[in-house]
Amino acid sequence: MIRPVARQARPSAFWLQNLRTLGAVAFALALVAPSAGSAEAIIDPEPLPAPVNASTSISAAASIDTATAVTSSVAAAIATPAAIDPEESEVLADEAAWLDAVEVFERLKSLEGTWQAHFIDADAPSFTVTYQLSARGTVLIETSHPGAHIEMKTIFLLADGELQAQHLCAFGNQPKMNLDRSRGNGYDLYFNHVGGSNLASEDAMWMRLDRLSLFNEDYFETEWSTFKGSEPFGPAQGIGMVRMD
Repeated sequence: MIRPVARQARPSAFWLQNLRTLGAVAFALALVAPSAGSAEAIIDPEPLPAPVNASTSISAAASIDTATAVTSSVAAAIATPAAIDPEESEVLADEAAWLDAVEVFERLKSLEGTWQAHFIDADAPSFTVTYQLSARGTVLIETSHPGAHIEMKTIFLLADGELQAQHLCAFGNQPKMNLDRSRGNGYDLYFNHVGGSNLASEDAMWMRLDRLSLFNEDYFETEWSTFKGSEPFGPAQGIGMVRMD
């Protein structure tokens, strides 16, 4: 059984000093890097907003008001007190205590709906992510940038007793990750890369879901890493999700 774990509140100052970082084009490092076999970059044609400074116009000030409203919603969403027992995130030596994939998947089903996503530590616009149950509730489909040319999907499902996430990437490949049931506490979920398709090239750019952390019903985070072949391509990127419906 997965025990409820109270999450550590994030300081509101963090969000206030990152007003210009509320947003993200799907995984910035990935989207500006050329895919294998192509000289083109996967780039959203919409320009990034200009930095806000003392000389910005009235329209820029309006953008600050909008960002402040989003910041407030983020701060409110994650204002849950108490700390996590550090031992909860350690590797569980006793296999009997490993996370139950079925219970974790049931918890992930609560993500169904529409979310506003933003990079936690990067300057980029916010974007939409949706979660939808399919196949009579046996599959959870995450859609990033729905309807856009860089739309991507990640499919969560139970496969032979394991919780699997398969990412259908704009790079044209489909890496697979399994939940590491020996780690975490049922709220901090860690994933291991276990294979995929169209990854044979040494120069293949691909992405891996590293972590998914559930804070409460209105806020959660994911962390993704980008690779070129077997080597990391830039730092891992954290993405915050605020419920919109």
